[in-house]
Amino acid sequence: MLVPILIMLLVLGALAGYVISNDDANRAAAARQVTVAFEAHLGNFTSENLTSTVYQYENNATLTVEGDDEKLGGVYDEAASITTFYQYVYSDNVFGTIALKNSTYSVDALNGQKVNVKSEFTLQGVSDMYSIDKGETPTNGTYAATVSLETSYVRSGTEWFISSETWDFLSFDLAA
Repeated sequence: MLVPILIMLLVLGALAGYVISNDDANRAAAARQVTVAFEAHLGNFTSENLTSTVYQYENNATLTVEGDDEKLGGVYDEAASITTFYQYVYSDNVFGTIALKNSTYSVDALNGQKVNVKSEFTLQGVSDMYSIDKGETPTNGTYAATVSLETSYVRSGTEWFISSETWDFLSFDLAA
């Protein structure tokens, strides 16, 4: 009687170990896939590729912008609103050119279906923002911003999409 119970406990223990091991493998695979998706997201942003940038969001995603830049601040939900946001951001009046520097990020795979990315980086470039802020004729000035970015991804089929994202402008400086 004791032997069958011991065998059953061994089988259950092995099964539990397999489930935990399989979950770890799923999370590791999800983290690798989202790392690629996140790097593509930043690449699409800096190249100002509107179509590819917006494609990475779910149709019902939420983009929140907060911090030291009141012109961009707000909540943009759903694809049309997010598209409008990026059309504005990519204009000469906001980020005329975009260079992303000093990027660091961490990836946290909660499971095989949901992954969070936290990052921080500096944006630099040439823009008309400074002269427009002063009420002058648009002329190129420079900007530098430090951004903290939190991005949540969800899997849909074989692809990863952004379900929510928060851009927090920790600093935003303009110069002539």
